[in-house]
Amino acid sequence: MKTGETMETPPAVATGPAPGERLLTLAQIRQAAGVSEVTVWRWTRENGLRVIRCGRFVRCRESDWLAWLTKHTSGGEGGGEAKGKEL
Repeated sequence: MKTGETMETPPAVATGPAPGERLLTLAQIRQAAGVSEVTVWRWTRENGLRVIRCGRFVRCRESDWLAWLTKHTSGGEGGGEAKGKEL
Protein backbone atom coordinates (compact mmCIF):
# COMPACT_ATOMS: atom_id res chain seq x y z
CA MET A 1 0.00 0.00 0.00
CA LYS A 2 1.36 3.41 -0.93
CA THR A 3 1.45 6.40 1.37
CA GLY A 4 -1.87 8.23 1.41
CA GLU A 5 -3.93 5.22 0.30
CA THR A 6 -6.61 3.89 2.59
CA MET A 7 -7.76 0.35 2.94
CA GLU A 8 -11.51 0.00 2.48
CA THR A 9 -13.57 -2.77 4.02
CA PRO A 10 -15.47 -4.72 1.35
CA PRO A 11 -19.23 -4.19 1.71
CA ALA A 12 -19.91 -7.95 1.89
CA VAL A 13 -17.99 -8.38 5.16
CA ALA A 14 -20.48 -9.06 7.95
CA THR A 15 -19.84 -7.85 11.44
CA GLY A 16 -19.69 -10.39 14.20
CA PRO A 17 -21.45 -10.28 17.53
CA ALA A 18 -20.67 -7.61 20.09
CA PRO A 19 -18.13 -8.68 22.71
CA GLY A 20 -19.86 -10.93 25.21
CA GLU A 21 -23.01 -11.36 23.09
CA ARG A 22 -24.26 -14.91 23.01
CA LEU A 23 -24.58 -16.79 19.71
CA LEU A 24 -27.32 -19.39 19.53
CA THR A 25 -27.41 -22.49 17.36
CA LEU A 26 -30.49 -23.10 15.28
CA ALA A 27 -31.07 -26.21 17.41
CA GLN A 28 -31.27 -23.98 20.51
CA ILE A 29 -33.79 -21.73 18.77
CA ARG A 30 -35.81 -24.73 17.60
CA GLN A 31 -35.90 -26.15 21.11
CA ALA A 32 -36.79 -22.82 22.74
CA ALA A 33 -39.60 -22.17 20.25
CA GLY A 34 -40.84 -25.77 20.26
CA VAL A 35 -40.83 -26.01 16.47
CA SER A 36 -39.19 -28.18 13.82
CA GLU A 37 -35.84 -27.54 12.16
CA VAL A 38 -37.66 -26.87 8.89
CA THR A 39 -39.68 -24.10 10.56
CA VAL A 40 -36.54 -22.38 11.86
CA TRP A 41 -34.99 -22.45 8.38
CA ARG A 42 -38.24 -21.03 6.96
CA TRP A 43 -38.06 -18.20 9.52
CA THR A 44 -34.57 -17.35 8.24
CA ARG A 45 -35.68 -17.36 4.58
CA GLU A 46 -39.17 -15.89 4.71
CA ASN A 47 -39.66 -14.13 8.02
CA GLY A 48 -36.42 -12.22 8.49
CA LEU A 49 -34.71 -14.15 11.30
CA ARG A 50 -31.13 -12.95 10.90
CA VAL A 51 -28.28 -15.47 11.07
CA ILE A 52 -24.50 -15.40 10.82
CA ARG A 53 -22.87 -17.96 8.54
CA CYS A 54 -19.27 -18.98 8.95
CA GLY A 55 -18.45 -21.90 6.71
CA ARG A 56 -20.81 -24.70 7.64
CA PHE A 57 -21.73 -23.10 10.95
CA VAL A 58 -24.92 -21.04 11.30
CA ARG A 59 -25.60 -18.99 14.41
CA CYS A 60 -28.04 -16.31 15.47
CA ARG A 61 -27.21 -13.44 17.79
CA GLU A 62 -29.29 -13.73 20.96
CA SER A 63 -30.35 -10.09 20.52
CA ASP A 64 -31.58 -10.82 16.96
CA TRP A 65 -33.54 -13.85 18.19
CA LEU A 66 -35.19 -11.89 21.01
CA ALA A 67 -36.05 -8.98 18.69
CA TRP A 68 -37.49 -11.36 16.10
CA LEU A 69 -39.43 -13.25 18.76
CA THR A 70 -40.91 -10.02 20.15
CA LYS A 71 -42.00 -8.92 16.69
CA HIS A 72 -43.54 -12.28 15.77
CA THR A 73 -45.39 -13.22 18.95
CA SER A 74 -48.95 -12.26 19.82
CA GLY A 75 -47.75 -9.24 21.82
CA GLY A 76 -45.73 -7.91 18.87
CA GLU A 77 -46.88 -6.40 15.61
CA GLY A 78 -46.58 -9.64 13.65
CA GLY A 79 -48.88 -11.84 15.72
CA GLY A 80 -47.04 -14.88 14.36
CA GLU A 81 -46.47 -18.43 15.43
CA ALA A 82 -43.37 -18.39 17.64
CA LYS A 83 -43.98 -19.57 21.20
CA GLY A 84 -40.66 -18.83 22.88
CA LYS A 85 -39.30 -20.65 25.92
CA GLU A 86 -36.37 -19.83 28.13
CA LEU A 87 -33.02 -20.68 26.53
